[in-house]
Amino acid sequence: MGYRDSYLWRLRQAVGNDLVLMPGAMIALQQKDQRVLLTKRADDGTWCLPAGAAEAGGSFAQTAIDELAEEAGVTVSERDLIPFAAPPKPLHPPTVHALEMLATYLRSGSFQVR
Repeated sequence: MGYRDSYLWRLRQAVGNDLVLMPGAMIALQQKDQRVLLTKRADDGTWCLPAGAAEAGGSFAQTAIDELAEEAGVTVSERDLIPFAAPPKPLHPPTVHALEMLATYLRSGSFQVR
């Protein structure tokens, strides 16, 4: 789904540039050899953990699954995920929205790359 089809885009049309707190998921995926998967951001070229905002009605687990597939081509199931909370913080200032993140750790080696 592109940004123009997203819940955040529709919300931005209503509230403009006011601060928006959105639930989301960030995934730390560790391979058996202890390497951690990072993705390269398209907007500024920095390396980061796969992450994204939840769509309306979506769960944290489904958001983690979807973001991992979209950003890294890795498919997992909900039973692979071990959720834990992380403190809320804005990502990559000066963006006009902040994501309150629920980070999700994936068991090492339990994934398949498409």
